[in-house]
Amino acid sequence: MVQIPLQEVVAAHTDALAHRHEEFVLLIRLLRLLSEEASVSPEQLATTTHHTRSEIEAFLQSTDLVVCRDGSIDLSPDPHLIQLEKKTLTGACALDTLVYPVLLG
Repeated sequence: MVQIPLQEVVAAHTDALAHRHEEFVLLIRLLRLLSEEASVSPEQLATTTHHTRSEIEAFLQSTDLVVCRDGSIDLSPDPHLIQLEKKTLTGACALDTLVYPVLLG
């Protein structure tokens, strides 16, 4: 088993977030919308974040987010569950389960 110090994991995440901060801000806004709404469309995300539809499409293609047949955006079906007051979200890694609730207040 590979052991990686927690500081290295946090540093790697911090570096990745700093490098892709625009996408990170969009992800936070999307998570907030998903925590409040039953579903969120790309148009709704574009309107809420003051981005163009093409910018949102590029963002969606660069992530592992899922656009459902009904046009709504959903998190990929990952194994880590995050229970919020109104809704349960999924996280790609265990760190998401710790960070998402803090980001969403």
